[in-house]
Amino acid sequence: MRKFFIFITFYSLLFVHLLAYFPVGVFQISPDRFSKADSIGIMVVHHYHFEGWKNNKYPTGDNIEALDYLDKTQEYGLKAMIGFNTKDLINGNFESVINRVDTLKNHPALKYWYLADEPDINFLSVKECKQLYNIIKKRDPEHPVVITISSHRPKLGGYEEACDIVIVDSYPIRENYHISKINDVKNRVRNAINVCKKSSTKVKVFVAIQSFGGKYDNVNYEYPTLAQTRYMVFSSIIEGASGIFFYSFNWCKIEHINNVIYPIVKELHFFKGFITGELVASSLASPVIHSIRKSKNNYILIAANTTNKTQNSNLNKDNFPSLSLKIMPFDVNFFELKDNEWKEIKFSYQ
Repeated sequence: MRKFFIFITFYSLLFVHLLAYFPVGVFQISPDRFSKADSIGIMVVHHYHFEGWKNNKYPTGDNIEALDYLDKTQEYGLKAMIGFNTKDLINGNFESVINRVDTLKNHPALKYWYLADEPDINFLSVKECKQLYNIIKKRDPEHPVVITISSHRPKLGGYEEACDIVIVDSYPIRENYHISKINDVKNRVRNAINVCKKSSTKVKVFVAIQSFGGKYDNVNYEYPTLAQTRYMVFSSIIEGASGIFFYSFNWCKIEHINNVIYPIVKELHFFKGFITGELVASSLASPVIHSIRKSKNNYILIAANTTNKTQNSNLNKDNFPSLSLKIMPFDVNFFELKDNEWKEIKFSYQ
């Protein structure tokens, strides 16, 4: 029988809802790092300088430079998320939005329009974002429009009505970090999905994953470990996230890219075929959460202890053999159904 290797997370169960296309992207990456991004399996790139952040490579952030960025994106087989000049948005210069959309919309490397980055705390009202969304979609109905909503807006504040995709962010790994704060990321996804279910449009939820450290806004952030990043990524997917963007790439140490981002992206790609399989049964109730997934005629059961104490649990599901579990704190167990018996799977990425 074909073996299924299921990726073991820290502090969580891997129960994944991936679409046929599951975007794995990075914020803020220059073309000189495209080769590195491509080599580790990144699919979508983004650059803030087309939103008005100037640098030597793209001093104006105009459409000519944006086309150059898209051309280089295409050279590496990547896709891009392109934004709009922030000052123009604040000043109501929506003509520049129309010009950008008309100029870039037919480029094969364009994947998403990035309407605004955290407009809820920076510069744009919901009404203005809706107006911009309608302008963009009228000129280009094909490409999805994306907005990132800050962690200050757990209920999204109505911005979900002005986009096709909402990205939620939360960066919990900080100095004097408490392990429970890592749940803020997946909880943001859960809250966003619950809000988007009530939206008048079918809005998908992506999640921004912390990949930076250092002092920012008087907060001392720390680079997440591999285990912490695994948890943030896959617990968000458990909650229903439809895409992952790492924040960020240019400002990320090469050691973190090689030792943390690369293994996670590799795992996402490696398991993509299996984790798009059918969800047969699940329970997300603590302390032990679990799911059963089907691929062809094979079944996998994944169970996790979300507490800091060892848990003993009996899992009983209709039409499946029962299973007695003893799961260590913040640990995950995996089982494959063979000959009407659950047999544990162990897999190492070392």
